[in-house]
This record gives sequence, structure tokens and C-alpha cells, in this order.
Amino acid sequence: MEPSWDDLTAPDDEPLVYRCAECDAEHRGLPDLAFRLPDDAFAIPEDERPARLRSSNDLCIVDGERHFVRAVLPVPVRETDYEYCFGVWVALEEPDFVRYRELFDEDPPDDEGPYVGSLSNAVPGYDHDVPLATNVHLQPDGKRPRLELKPSGHALAVHQRQGIDLGELLRILKPYIEHADRYSADG
Repeated sequence: MEPSWDDLTAPDDEPLVYRCAECDAEHRGLPDLAFRLPDDAFAIPEDERPARLRSSNDLCIVDGERHFVRAVLPVPVRETDYEYCFGVWVALEEPDFVRYRELFDEDPPDDEGPYVGSLSNAVPGYDHDVPLATNVHLQPDGKRPRLELKPSGHALAVHQRQGIDLGELLRILKPYIEHADRYSADG
């Protein structure tokens, strides 16, 4: 049986409960959080987005020249069997973006990738000054690609490799729930 976030408790042994910024209801466990768009898209004034942005739930092209795909960034939670996944966007070079689109509705060949990309969202709680290089691993069964941050001393890369304490994860998640206009928080 797969672990459920609903079974987790906060460091004070209270059940984890959050109020969803979209539906205003209380939910048990942790919210599934995903960026709605890459940060490059949010940098475009809203009235210019229709002319400069082509996007879906999984693909985004900014100004016809910057290409992004939606992916998951897994971070293991220490002392649990859980893996928290941030829903983020990653920039790809155009040939890899085109290839990803070709494979979008089918399972990737075993020898496909990984693609090299760059994390394209500033995850709250982490330094945003340094671009984070990634390996983008395509997944079967219609799942979004998984990101593997290239080894570095950046706190997010360290957390992905070594895990994060639940208390620290809860501290990081707080801004997501409070800024629902940039993120989705689905229970």
C-alpha cells in the first residue's frame, strides 16, 4: 500500500491540515503544488500574454523562442517513505522540446534522454540567484517528466539528494498556499 499524505502529522503530532486558497476548504495532508506557468511567462505583462505566449497545461512557448515543459521535481521527506513533488516548469532547447512533443502521447523509448534543462520557477524558500541545471527524465504511462537537479551546493539540490525534514518542507509550502494566483494548490 502506498503511503498517504493524510497519515502524516506535523512535528507537534497534530494532523496536517491546510486551507486551500482556491476553494477555501480545509484539507488533510499536504497540498499538491504546481506552478501555473514558467516564471518567464509571469514576467510578461498580462495584457501582452495573448500575443507573446502559447501554453497548455504541459507546454509553453514564450516569444516564439523559449520552450518549456511541465515536470515534477521530487524531494524525499526524511524519516518517512514519502516523496514530495513540486510541479515546476523546465526550459529545454528547441530540438529537445520538439522531440518531447513528438513523444508526448506515447511511452518514450528506453534510450531517450535525459534531456538537459534549466529549472524555470523560483521555488519559495530557496535562493533564486543561480539557475539550476537539470536532467529531464521522460516517464511512461503519460506521466510528466521527472527532474533531477544536477549536483550543486544549492539548498534545493541538496534537499533532492539528501532529503528534507518535514518541518522545513512545511515552512517552504506556506508561501505557495498564500500566493495562489501564481500556483495551484490542489488537495
